[in-house]
Amino acid sequence: MNINAIIESVFSNFTFEGQSIPIAPNIYRGDATTYLVYYTSSIIPEEFADDKPLTEITSGTLDIYTNKNYKKLKNEVKRKLVQECGFTWTGDEMEDYEEDTKLWHCPINFAVDDDVSFLTVTNQGKEGN
Repeated sequence: MNINAIIESVFSNFTFEGQSIPIAPNIYRGDATTYLVYYTSSIIPEEFADDKPLTEITSGTLDIYTNKNYKKLKNEVKRKLVQECGFTWTGDEMEDYEEDTKLWHCPINFAVDDDVSFLTVTNQGKEGN
């Protein structure tokens, strides 16, 4: 499942305590001191029938970077991931202060399952199939 469109739609105009918080896939290149970055960490098949996967679990991480107290922000991000994105919160990683950027880094892990879609794609437009 491509989680990008879901995350972008939920967090595209995200504000917290009056501050607009940008979000980007993989790498943020702006100059905000509080921002979010997300990525897909794995896609794993789950249920099988006739040796074919029926569902897949997409796991991802959304990282908070900030120079402020992040506890309330972290809870709001997790709430949005669960209630608005429809993802399952699977845990947090170690909160770490990055000396080089002077920012706190707080990873939040999540997962979502969906039907496998690539097996239902037809070969339209290919000759000889």
